[in-house]
Amino acid sequence: MNDIGDIYVMDLEKDDDGTIYAIVYDDEDSVQYFVKVDLNTGNLTEIKELARDSNSNFYHCMALIPANKLN
Repeated sequence: MNDIGDIYVMDLEKDDDGTIYAIVYDDEDSVQYFVKVDLNTGNLTEIKELARDSNSNFYHCMALIPANKLN
């Protein structure tokens, strides 16, 4: 992830083992990512780039992300 610009963390979800996931939008390069969140360190670990350039391609709910976007 590019951390030069503003990032927006949204749609936080916790799975059964306590891992927290989120969707992050990086305003610097207009890219949306699926990330793992570490609340102890504040680190965001990129799992997958979801979309770029056009907000019409962006996701706003993890339940709606197609499985093929995560593979």
